[in-house]
Amino acid sequence: MAQAIGIAIANGGKRQADAPLPFKNQKDPNVKLWLLQCEDYFKRNPNQWRSDQDRIKYALGRIEEEDVSAFAFTYRNKMTGELGHLKVAGYRFWEAFRGQWILRFALTHEGERSLALMTQVTYKGNIDRYLHEMENHNTHVGRSGVAWRQMVERHIPKDVLRRQSTEQYATDSAWITALRTLCRREEIFVKQLAGQHGGPSRS
Repeated sequence: MAQAIGIAIANGGKRQADAPLPFKNQKDPNVKLWLLQCEDYFKRNPNQWRSDQDRIKYALGRIEEEDVSAFAFTYRNKMTGELGHLKVAGYRFWEAFRGQWILRFALTHEGERSLALMTQVTYKGNIDRYLHEMENHNTHVGRSGVAWRQMVERHIPKDVLRRQSTEQYATDSAWITALRTLCRREEIFVKQLAGQHGGPSRS
C-alpha cells in the first residue's frame, strides 16, 4: 500500500508537458518533432493515455487543413473499422501510426530537400566522404537500383566507372562496395603519381 501511494505521489508530482501544437502540412513541417512532442505529452500524462488507440485518436484530433484531415479520417476508419472501412489490425499501434505519418508527410518534404542537396554533392578525391554524404541524403530520398547508381556515378572518374562496368552486381550494397574499393585504389594511385612529380595531391 505504501509503495502504491508513493508511486501515485511521484506520478502526481511530474511536470505536465505542454500539449503539442496542431499539425499543419506547411511547406517544411517538422513531422518527427511533432510526433516526439506528442510522445512526450503522453509520457508526462500516463494515466490519461492508457492505450495506443487513445493516443492515436488524440494525435488525429490535433490535425488541421484539408489534405491532412483527409488522411487522418481514412486512418481512423481503418483503425476502427467504422463507416464500412476494412479494419486494419496493425493500425491500432502507435508505431504503425508513427510510420504511416512519417511516410505520408515527412518524407515528402525531407525527400525533396535531400534530393536537392544530393545534386550538390561532388566527389573531390575522397570516396568515403562522398558516399557518406550521398547515403545520408538518400535515407530521405529512397533512391535505389539504376536511379541511385546514376546519382552516385555523376562525379566518379570515368576510369573507375569503366573498370567497374566489367562486372555485374546483384545488389546496390555490392555495387557500392566495389565502387568504394576501386575509388580508393584510384585515390592512392593519384597521390603516388602526384608525389613522384612533386605536385600537390588531391584530398
